[in-house]
Amino acid sequence: MNSAVIVCAGRGKRMKSDINKVYMSVGGKAVLQLTMERFMSLDEIDELVVVISRDDEKLFSEIKKDMDASKSVKVAYGGAERRDSVYSGLKLVDPACDIVLIHDGARPFVEKSDIIKSIECAKESGACALAVRVKDTIKLADDEGFVESTPERDRLWAVQTPQTFSYKLIMEAYARAVDIGLLATDDCMVAESAGHRVRLVEGSYENVKLTTPEDMLFAKEILKKRM
Repeated sequence: MNSAVIVCAGRGKRMKSDINKVYMSVGGKAVLQLTMERFMSLDEIDELVVVISRDDEKLFSEIKKDMDASKSVKVAYGGAERRDSVYSGLKLVDPACDIVLIHDGARPFVEKSDIIKSIECAKESGACALAVRVKDTIKLADDEGFVESTPERDRLWAVQTPQTFSYKLIMEAYARAVDIGLLATDDCMVAESAGHRVRLVEGSYENVKLTTPEDMLFAKEILKKRM
């Protein structure tokens, strides 16, 4: 059994909007609806757990009522940190789950083929994440903005979601993270901190996280291309 946890409990201040970015419309549908549809359309996904803010319950219910009800959709509520929100979602996953995919609600353009690749990789490796090779040269700087070093670009990847795991592995890793107060920027970091190796699966540059107003313009162009 495979489950997807879609996380969208943050406020997204960089979008400069009064509402959570995942409820903004792109091509006539909310970003979150587009994201959920990517997963619900796949036979490989058996259930969805959507982690929302309690402040967004009404907005989410409007989306949910317009969607296909053929698969289980559970609702969890976010916490103070992303770590707490993800853990809240993981605890609602069916105990029979083998593989769980953790995905940003603001990434509506993940390729279905990449979701399937992620599941297969997690079955073999236990932990994996979609990622793309970095195009720009990256600099490490000190607190004053002076360059300290330049990492080899060939070894640098920009990590995306879904980040996909053995359910048992990531549940144990998150329980540990909560116990020790680990603040992680992604789920891979939680797994890494528990001693697990994470394999990267090459994804698509279109699997962008919609974070700024400029990203919304890019999203509209992607939708036009896919229609």
